[in-house]
Amino acid sequence: FAMGLLRACLHRGVRRGGLLLGQLLVVGLGAAALLLWPFWRHNFPTHLLPVIERVFPVGRGLFQDKVGNWWWAWAQLTKGHRAHRPETLFRWCALATGLAQLPMAVSLLVMRPLKSRFLYSLAYSSLSCFLLSYHVHEKAIMLPCLAVLLLVGEAPALVCSFTLLALFSLSPLLVEKDGLTIPYALGLLGWALYWRRLLPWGRIGRGFKATLSLLSLVIAGVHVGELL
Repeated sequence: FAMGLLRACLHRGVRRGGLLLGQLLVVGLGAAALLLWPFWRHNFPTHLLPVIERVFPVGRGLFQDKVGNWWWAWAQLTKGHRAHRPETLFRWCALATGLAQLPMAVSLLVMRPLKSRFLYSLAYSSLSCFLLSYHVHEKAIMLPCLAVLLLVGEAPALVCSFTLLALFSLSPLLVEKDGLTIPYALGLLGWALYWRRLLPWGRIGRGFKATLSLLSLVIAGVHVGELL
């Protein structure tokens, strides 16, 4: 959204673009101030500091439980997160997330605006934040899922595969931690069957249908192996 609005400002010239940019800044800062107003007016800054700590949870660790992102995988393979302070890891995460966002941000600024490019940029940016940001919770995968679901008209096969994998990544939280084994299993099975009826198989081809079946079997095999 930000890059699209910035592109609109740049293409309006210095005067009109600067005016539009100023209006956007006023609206953005005003909305933030309005949202934070209850925390400002009551015993400032006692009530505001916990909000900031939740948005920037530097002291809570690199990741939350068994989240399916890059930093959790890196920690399992190397245990390298134990050798660095949280502040250092926070800077690494911020740098990695910023660099990951850069290609899509540049493309939105310099290339012709298209609906498909905008939708893909939403999915790309939200997924890069999930994979590379600091202290990501398992439930945060729902934000990339929301962006990816907007692509159902552009790439239904991609949406189907991603949402199934996203639901699978929640299994440590839903099954091991919360004990929601039956709701998780029914949700996974129902979601897979729903996509099998929804997708235009004639247009997608048999190759993806076989891939989806293989993906479903792999997920089922992993869970059966855990039970054994």
